[in-house]
Amino acid sequence: MISTKHMTGLLSFLLIVCFAGSALVERKVDKLRPAANLEEVLYMPSSKVVKRMSVGFHALLADIYWTRAVQYFGSKHLENSRQYKLLYPLLQMATDLDPYLTPAYESGSMFLTQPPPAGAGEPLEAVALLKKGIEKNPGAWKLYQVLGFVYYMELKDYLSAGKAFEQGSKIPGAHPFLKAMAAKTLQKGGDYEVARMLWQAIYETSNDSIIREGALKHLRAMQVDMEVPQLEKLVQIYAS
Repeated sequence: MISTKHMTGLLSFLLIVCFAGSALVERKVDKLRPAANLEEVLYMPSSKVVKRMSVGFHALLADIYWTRAVQYFGSKHLENSRQYKLLYPLLQMATDLDPYLTPAYESGSMFLTQPPPAGAGEPLEAVALLKKGIEKNPGAWKLYQVLGFVYYMELKDYLSAGKAFEQGSKIPGAHPFLKAMAAKTLQKGGDYEVARMLWQAIYETSNDSIIREGALKHLRAMQVDMEVPQLEKLVQIYAS
């Protein structure tokens, strides 16, 4: 039987090996792009090449590329940029290296779908990324939720949105919201209240602070849009 002291030593050794492996992977990636500019070095053209270099640490490297995708999006977002050219390739790389990295599909698709400067304005790329994620993670109901959101809010494809919500609602543990949204979306495509409920659901279920902040801004703007006509009516009544 292994003693506690020996077990602690073994775990410490394995931890050191993991950190060393991470550093080795990053150095190997860096050696392939010493003269490139920032826009060119953020991703590798082939996930197969990166996997070979990762010497078994491809899941760890996927986390690195996902982190880079978030940093890239964050920097562009702060600049109010209207171009996010490397966002989709970075997300593709991260999810090729680790197909089970669900936050990259969930949050990454939200980064992709929103119109500039809030996002990349590429809803079709968001749909492709989400379908890839669903294929690899069929039990991840949140991916169906975001897919329905993209179809509804950006592509105005209410039938596909309703089907996405309906499929997601059948997954064990799925939020009851999905079943309700499937019915409402199919009945009232383009309805203002449905849109508000979708943003509310994104705000309540997302773990990404940037996405939650964006959802809250949309909810506040929609609240103002609802209140302004009421105030205008009151002004007209008072003026008359």
